[in-house]
Amino acid sequence: MAYIRVKKIKDREYAYLVKTKWLKSKKQAKQSVSKYLGRVHSFEKDNELSFLEFVKNDEVSSYLKGKEKKQVIQDLINWEFERHSIKDVKVNKESVVFGKNEVTLKLNEGFMNKHTLKELYGHRKDRSEEAGVDMAKKFVNAGIAIPSEVFVEVFSSNIFK
Repeated sequence: MAYIRVKKIKDREYAYLVKTKWLKSKKQAKQSVSKYLGRVHSFEKDNELSFLEFVKNDEVSSYLKGKEKKQVIQDLINWEFERHSIKDVKVNKESVVFGKNEVTLKLNEGFMNKHTLKELYGHRKDRSEEAGVDMAKKFVNAGIAIPSEVFVEVFSSNIFK
């Protein structure tokens, strides 16, 4: 199991990926920092633009027609950037970069960084009962507040196959 820990050092926040391992012999968990994820930049939402207004479409199903997973995720990221007035940050499947440095963006209830984006882009829908919950957690962990009607259509489609 892994999670993101934020440390404050000299009035600046930095994100680290922490992995937990259970030690049977000691009957306790051991945590270790696995990866540095960059300085944390926090953004507050400053407008209520809906996703369908952003993509200039009236219906979710018509928006999703012919779209691939990568394009849907990128549109959701761009929508969050618009709602939070984020400029000068470059995002791709592999990283979140501000200037020359990889960073972590604190958005909504999660953190957008190379780890959470890798998890989201790499998600494959399976047939288990927890598949929807797992997919929703990956969006939330990446700081994307996916609208419920978009999530339902994406989950019921074959985009995340």
